[in-house]
Amino acid sequence: MIRLLSIATVAAALAYNPVMAEETISLDHARLKPLGIETATPEPVDTTWSIAWPAKVVIPNNRIEIVTSLYPGLVKALHVAEGDRVAAGDKLADIASPAFLEAQQDYLDALAALEMERKNFARDKMLLEEGIISEKRFQAARVSLSQAENGYARQKQALLFAGMDAARVAELDRTRRISPTLELRTSLDGTVLEQMVRTGEPVDEATALYSIGRTDVLWLEIHVPVSRMGRVSTGARARLEDTDVEGKVISIGRMIHDEDQGVLVRASVTEKTDRLLPGQFVTVKLEQKFSNGNGYRVPRQAIFRDAEGAYLFRQISGGFALLPVDIIAEEQDAVVIRADIAKGDRVAVSGISVLKGIWQGLGSDE
Repeated sequence: MIRLLSIATVAAALAYNPVMAEETISLDHARLKPLGIETATPEPVDTTWSIAWPAKVVIPNNRIEIVTSLYPGLVKALHVAEGDRVAAGDKLADIASPAFLEAQQDYLDALAALEMERKNFARDKMLLEEGIISEKRFQAARVSLSQAENGYARQKQALLFAGMDAARVAELDRTRRISPTLELRTSLDGTVLEQMVRTGEPVDEATALYSIGRTDVLWLEIHVPVSRMGRVSTGARARLEDTDVEGKVISIGRMIHDEDQGVLVRASVTEKTDRLLPGQFVTVKLEQKFSNGNGYRVPRQAIFRDAEGAYLFRQISGGFALLPVDIIAEEQDAVVIRADIAKGDRVAVSGISVLKGIWQGLGSDE
């Protein structure tokens, strides 16, 4: 229990114990107990958790799809809404598009041209074998066939790229019947994160209709002050504050953000992602390891702060020395620090106000 001392008691201690040096307090060991000063040995630590930093839950880039229509038109129907689960291949929307009708017609024209060139090539090959036509004419037929094949492939790829699946293209081949609407489908098993349009709205190539995401893996984008970056490493664990949800640091940014002068640290979460929502703001603690043995845990009351930083009083022969410390993490009843402490050193854990008063009173003329 810390004993409350009167101003007279502190003044007596000042008069009794002169300063040995600027950052050193001379104090006889016998005076510690009467002044309520107790010491303890700091607990070495090799791993701890940082204080909590702000973070945002986001979906990895390779697990998100923005659905757009590559042909301008009108939204005829929407089949899913925000929050719906979808599987790869599910239909999302129907777009009525004259440009899509034209693209299908261009495809059928290319298909008809290809079929004609195939017949011409087969005929000229037979005539060449019979010696009726020249080799030059046969090679010209070969070039025409190659051009027709390229034109057909280009038009087919345009339909596939626009969202028409291979089965529907094959059906168009067989029936030669043009579809009145463009069906937009998803390529992901995931969740509809956002619906950006409504039925009847016009859309073009730049209009996003849906955002689809897979949430089996999520990222935590953590903003860490640049002054703390020396303690962050890839592979370290990242834990959401007051939960058992953990991830691992996968990347560390190389740019300071203007908003908070922080650096973006990204952690990947692969388990218990159902407890998180994309866009959610959270606080995250980062695992920090001490490889050089200078990490220690001390009682919270052993530390005092001023405008210059944080300090504790390390016991030395005949008194105490003021020791600057770097606070790594703050726990419920303790503080994890990095400091120049040797094995066996003891630090003051009570009576800090008395020692601080003596230290701050050094050099006083009063």
